[in-house]
Amino acid sequence: MAGHKGYGLCLLVETLSGALTGARMRDKVGSWMKDSPEQVTGHGHFFLAIHAETICPDFGVRAAGLSAGLRSFPVAPGASPMLIPGDLERENEKRARAEGLDLPPDVRESLAGLAQDLGLKAPGGCS
Repeated sequence: MAGHKGYGLCLLVETLSGALTGARMRDKVGSWMKDSPEQVTGHGHFFLAIHAETICPDFGVRAAGLSAGLRSFPVAPGASPMLIPGDLERENEKRARAEGLDLPPDVRESLAGLAQDLGLKAPGGCS
């Protein structure tokens, strides 16, 4: 996705989420991580919903084939297998369902306090 395709995709995103929404664009957009919380960052958002099967009835099969093809590439020695968007989230969900969530101590304490305030038993691992 490098070269002209990447540039085109970037320009499309900037046009839809910046120019179309009236938000700041390019280097005028603030940093939501670095700027003060009181500072307006000027981010714009654009959401597009496509019912893919209306356009291409076998979209699901074709997309699955694309993903399978990408995953079939040989992995270089010492490298991790190729990931498709959503792979990490699916693995994390699978692990969380099997092992539970690993909550930071302050969150566990907050949950335990909330449970006590409500007269409930604290979830496992919260004390």
